[in-house]
Order: sequence, then C-alpha cells, then structure tokens
Amino acid sequence: MFLFIPSAFAADQLTAAPAIASTDDLIGATNTTWVFTATTTAQIDKGNVVQFILPTVSQAQPFTVGTPVLVATTSISLYPSAISTTTTPGVSLANNFGIPVIYGFATSTVPAGTTFSVTLSGINNATGQLSSMSGLAWNVRAGTSTDPTQPGGSLSQTAFIATSTKSLIRAGGALVSDVNSRITATSYDTSAANVSYTFSIKTTTQIPVGGKIMINFPAEFSLQNATTTTVQTISSSGAQVAAGTIATSTGMGTNRVVLTTSTAAVTAGNVITVTVNGLTNPATAGVYRPFSIFTAKSNNGLIDGSYFGFEQTDYSNGAPPPSDTVYIGGKNTLVVQVLKANGSGGTTALTASDIAQVKVGVGCPDKGYFMGTQWLNSSGVATYSNILDCNYMTGVDPFNGGSSSFYSTFLPPGMKMVNLVS
Repeated sequence: MFLFIPSAFAADQLTAAPAIASTDDLIGATNTTWVFTATTTAQIDKGNVVQFILPTVSQAQPFTVGTPVLVATTSISLYPSAISTTTTPGVSLANNFGIPVIYGFATSTVPAGTTFSVTLSGINNATGQLSSMSGLAWNVRAGTSTDPTQPGGSLSQTAFIATSTKSLIRAGGALVSDVNSRITATSYDTSAANVSYTFSIKTTTQIPVGGKIMINFPAEFSLQNATTTTVQTISSSGAQVAAGTIATSTGMGTNRVVLTTSTAAVTAGNVITVTVNGLTNPATAGVYRPFSIFTAKSNNGLIDGSYFGFEQTDYSNGAPPPSDTVYIGGKNTLVVQVLKANGSGGTTALTASDIAQVKVGVGCPDKGYFMGTQWLNSSGVATYSNILDCNYMTGVDPFNGGSSSFYSTFLPPGMKMVNLVS
C-alpha cells in the first residue's frame, strides 16, 4: 500500500503594491493609488463580490477612503453593484466594523489559475509611528455575500482569499537637533495675543515644491487665528511659504499647522525657518510641550520626522531631538557653559572636537519636568530662555550615549544645581 502526501497545497496568491513607490506608500499620504495583483486557484463566478479590505492599525489613525475609484483592471471586470444598470465598471465602499472595504462584482467568470489585477485610488493612508506602520495586512476576498444587502460583510461561500503584507514608510529620515534647532516667540507672557512663533530646523531630505511643513502644537494652544501674513523665504534654496498658504488640523487629537511650500525645493541639509502668526499664549504660566515639526510631500506623505511627536529609534544613538518646549510666563535665562579641567587645577574652553561630543540637559525635579537637551554653540554654551522659577538640575552627557569613546577622554561630569528666582 502506498500513501501519497502532497508536499504543499496550492493557495491563492496576492500582492498589494503602491502605484508609485515612495509616494503612494508613504505614511499619511492622501488619495493614494494601490495595485492588487492576484492569482486564483478556484473559479470566481460571474456576480461574485470581490472585496479589497484595507489594513487595520493599532495606536494610529486608520486608513480611510473618500470616493473609491477603479483606475484599471486586467483579466477581470467589476461593477459597483450586483444588479448594474450601467455598463460602466466601478467599485463601491463599505465599512465593516470600522474597517474600509472597497468592493465590486465580477461581470464575468474568472477561471481558476487566472492572474488578474485591480488598481484602486482614493485611499488615504494611515498615520502613526513607524513601528505601527510595519508589516500591514492587505486582504482580498471573493465569493457570495452572506447578506446580499451587505456586500462588504462576511461571505457564505469563498472563491478567493489571500493576504499580502506591505508596510507604509517615510521617504526620508529623522529630524535631529543641532545648533539651528529652536522655537522663539514674540512674547512669552501669559495670555498674550497675536503672538508670532518661529521654528527653525535643519532638514534631512529634500522637500519638493508644493511639499508641506507641518507643526504639532500642544493642546493648550488655540490655532483658530493662526495665519501667515507675508511671503516667507524659508531656506537658502529660495523656497517660500506664501501669505495665507496655511491650514490647520484639529481633529482626532491633533493640533497641527500645515504650511505649503512654493517657488523652489528645499535642499536636503538646508535650515528651514517658518513663522506662524496670530497665536494666543496660554493663560497659565508653565512649560508647554511637545511642539514637533515634520515634513511631507504634496500628498501629505511623510518625508522627515514623525506625524506624532518623535520616533524613539531616531535618537537611539544619543542625538537629541529637535527643540520641543516653550516656557510661558517665565522671566529667567539660564546660560550653561561647559569647560574642561586643564590638569593643573583650572579649566579651559572646549575645542570644536570636544563640543561635538557633548550635550547639555536641564530639568526641574521640584516641579517634575525635563526641559530637554541642547547642543553647545561654538563657545561651548547652551541657553535656556524665559524659564520659570525653579531649583534646576543641569548636567552634561556624551552626545552618543552608546559610545564609550567619550569616557576614554573625560571623566563623567557632575550635576549642578541652580536656583532661579525672578
């Protein structure tokens, strides 16, 4: 007696891919186009519903669909309804327990073994941290609906089912603090009106013409009157933000200003400086954070930084994140100068190579907040302005916390306490 055991069973195949790589697969990109390519092992009958189920995401803003558009098909044709009154191909949209499902009905039989493709647009990608956007599951199913009035729901008979894993990405990298990273305001007084806030940061990746600079504000700031009143030349490459080219987003827990660039691209490595006018400071004196900046393409697809604050993995080598804190109602300025022992009981200024190895951190243990880390300027100085009365603790850390080379040259610096009272 011979027993034959097949080594593998044939399975439906699926690949989900962006129509344009590094554009349609970017985190936060809107009105994107995706191509679904499938190979069947069973016949898809005429009239079967074909469902394209977008990924679910955790700790992130989900995928959404405006009006889905059937851009193109090969070896299959779809109608938007089961009993079509038109010969125009198309698709429809359903929401299955919060998950967008784009569907259409096969207009003719698709034989087993057929490789077909469907290109869909109108998809708004999810937004979240990189870890939440990795390895997303894109599903396609075809068959007979359990409830004919709910074609985006469960199937009573399945002719095709497959999953493709595809991540959303960012086109660039981290935005890391250097001496250019700062946030300044025309007033730090409580309840001050018509205040202008200026943000500076060095880019990592080019921002194309029509790209976006997005700034997240703490929830205590109202963006109702946020505006840009004049044309701003924002970088040495000649890129501009025109007057009035500003939008705000305050839904789903965001408090964001969006500025659109024009005239020229922002070159990678350029320092960008943008100003938002018409803001009102919070009424209560305090430390307000986090402010965060990120850049995007014209379709809102992420280039540099993160849609929500900072990516922790971006700073695992010790590089400080961009300045993210503003002090409202403070009257003090703390200037921290870092020196090194000269071996004779005195001190001497840091060299340029020394400065590149260290960063300063300041916090207020009494009130339980950390004011962040800063690079030193060319004189070995870091400055914290308009800060509140407090007993501050300040210290110096190696710039690269994972490297031991700093401690091969220097002893670990001690902490200093500074009591500031205005």
